[in-house]
Amino acid sequence: MEFVNTSALDLLNFDNVFVLSCSCGLGIIFIIFIHCYTRTRMRIDSTEEWCTNPDCFRCTAKKRLTLAIQERMKCVVGSPSPPVPTQGAVSGRLRNSFEYHLNAAGTQDLSDCYVSVGASELQKPTVFFLQSMGNCHHFKDLDNLPFREAIVAMRNQFVEVKEELSQLWNDFVEEGNQAGWEENDLQSGEGNWFAFHLINQGKPQESNLDRSPVTAKLLRKIEAHLMGDCIFGFATFSMIMPGTHIRCHCGATNIRARCHLGLMIPEGCSITVNENELRWTEGDCLMFDDSFQHEVHHTGDSGPRGVLMVDLWHPELTEDERKQLNYVFHSELLQSGVVI
Repeated sequence: MEFVNTSALDLLNFDNVFVLSCSCGLGIIFIIFIHCYTRTRMRIDSTEEWCTNPDCFRCTAKKRLTLAIQERMKCVVGSPSPPVPTQGAVSGRLRNSFEYHLNAAGTQDLSDCYVSVGASELQKPTVFFLQSMGNCHHFKDLDNLPFREAIVAMRNQFVEVKEELSQLWNDFVEEGNQAGWEENDLQSGEGNWFAFHLINQGKPQESNLDRSPVTAKLLRKIEAHLMGDCIFGFATFSMIMPGTHIRCHCGATNIRARCHLGLMIPEGCSITVNENELRWTEGDCLMFDDSFQHEVHHTGDSGPRGVLMVDLWHPELTEDERKQLNYVFHSELLQSGVVI
């Protein structure tokens, strides 16, 4: 009888332990889920954890910069003579776009709302959308566009620029000289993507330009077509390693034309823009509107894909619109303590 009682007690204890173990297991799973969810939300809502650049207008500095930009938008739409060096009046589409952003102040994410004011379904710029622009995602006839001179200059300097990039890349890979190189966000994709910025958010990177005299001279030559000191302007050597997939994403705005001069283009490389697959050619330019959804694949195994990425003003913009946009989105707003 004592044996039976002991066995029953053991069985009861076993059941309790089993229930307790299951409860603990479920509790641990729940805690892990909450932890992962919280970390994910923190990554989305507080990008300081993954972006270390205090002046990044797309994430870390976005809240601070948004307020400064709104003040300049108010100056432009509220004055018949905007405080910018231009004699032209503010265009209707510029005024409408600024007023739209001012009226939507406080909305956390406008990128999904732009369809209602003319954006395409796969066009979701993360910072600013200019209304009444054409929906061209891929600029094909480059020789008949306003920035033809810039295209010709880049094509003509292809060999020298490629040699310069090759030396910088060799210093990085073979000699371990990491100065100037940064690893880019893959949008949760796979592989490795490296950038060597010459102009970053409209701000010249002097030390990198000093190491790239040929490309620096080229950028000065095409300066009239560059976005200059606008926060949306970049000039960058972009290197993507074999096996890399940069997932679908949209750029910051539709007021720029992003140009890629093909420098190192192995087999298996492609970029898909607005669901249209495009391929680079060494020595030639591929130009697109990166406010449209786009993604990149490098499925080859014969070396990295390298391009010189340069941002030009969108060809549909007038000279006055460029100046007014440059005033509102000037890179000086990225400097700490700026007074507008």
